[in-house]
Amino acid sequence: MCGCSEQMPVVSRSDCTEIEAAHKFRYFYDFESQAVYVEDKGLTVAFNACAGANDTNNDLEAYYTKLVDEGLATQAELETLQTQLVGDDNCATAIAAFTA
Repeated sequence: MCGCSEQMPVVSRSDCTEIEAAHKFRYFYDFESQAVYVEDKGLTVAFNACAGANDTNNDLEAYYTKLVDEGLATQAELETLQTQLVGDDNCATAIAAFTA
């Protein structure tokens, strides 16, 4: 689980962004000197909406549900996250339970 999710306030939902990064190199071999040269061709970074369960994108809870479905996270982890992501119109109830 993200290190910050258990520190965040109670919210109805949260966006989810994934990073797609590609670092390209070009390698040269000089037969005469038997040396290898590496040329850095650059880094590209794209920020994309996470693909969640049930075609719900850009939603952290839906993304975590997908991770559970794929066996990459546990149901217990999802339930822990759901104590912070409480859904529409449920913040007051969650805050009251937390402060009781």
